[in-house]
Amino acid sequence: MRHKVCEALCLDNAGNDGLTEEISQVVALNGNNKIQAEIILFARTGEASVVVQTQVSNDGTNWSDQGSSENMGAIGRKLLQAITIEAAYARLHFSLTAAGKGILDAHLAISDQ
Repeated sequence: MRHKVCEALCLDNAGNDGLTEEISQVVALNGNNKIQAEIILFARTGEASVVVQTQVSNDGTNWSDQGSSENMGAIGRKLLQAITIEAAYARLHFSLTAAGKGILDAHLAISDQ
């Protein structure tokens, strides 16, 4: 099952060298144990690079990183590597690590295989 977890998410760090972060909507896994994220970066300015990290939780409060983070430095679509997990919930963590902006959509596909 595929879930849209964010639409037209704007990470804005223009004029600032600090870290900008956002979190996607949470998806209940309902016993499924495989997740795969799809990111579509459709606008970017400056030196902006979007880093995407899958996070999982068993209680919806305490989150931990799962799998490797992915860096998107160019406009386009990226299908992250599918990962097998044991958790109740999943979400995506986005960070913008340089001055600029990034606008993206993200989907999270879940399955039991």
